Formats: sequence, structure tokens, C-alpha cells
Amino acid sequence: MLWYDAETLIVIAHIFDLLKQRYFPDMTVSIHYNDRRFLSALLDHYPQREVLYSVFDKYYKIGKEAFEKELMSLL
Repeated sequence: MLWYDAETLIVIAHIFDLLKQRYFPDMTVSIHYNDRRFLSALLDHYPQREVLYSVFDKYYKIGKEAFEKELMSLL
């Protein structure tokens, strides 16, 4: 199931890339994807997976700088 989600995002990114090249050279596009299953698959073999879930869940509450600081503290 996750492969189809990733494939869809790749197609969308490719379409926007073509639009940028042809019509909108100054265009900037961000694609945000929020799915716990996807994150779980990425972190499946990481020993501190539950701690990382907690940090990712707080991202919008604590902001980018605090998020990065917390991630760096886990290293």
C-alpha cells in the first residue's frame, strides 16, 4: 500500500517539475504527506522509534528550530 502512495507522490512531483520547466520557472512547490504508516515504515528498524514518533508529533507545536534541536539531541 505504501508503495502506491510513494508512486503517486513521485508522479505529482514529476508533473510539477514539468510545469516549472515549461511555464513557471520561478515556481516553488512543496508536497506535504502525513501518514503514520509511512513514517512507521521509514523508522521500522530504528531502535528509538517511539521517541521519534513523539518528536514528529510535536513538530507543528514546537516549530522547526526546536524540532531540529530535539532530533539532534537523539544522536
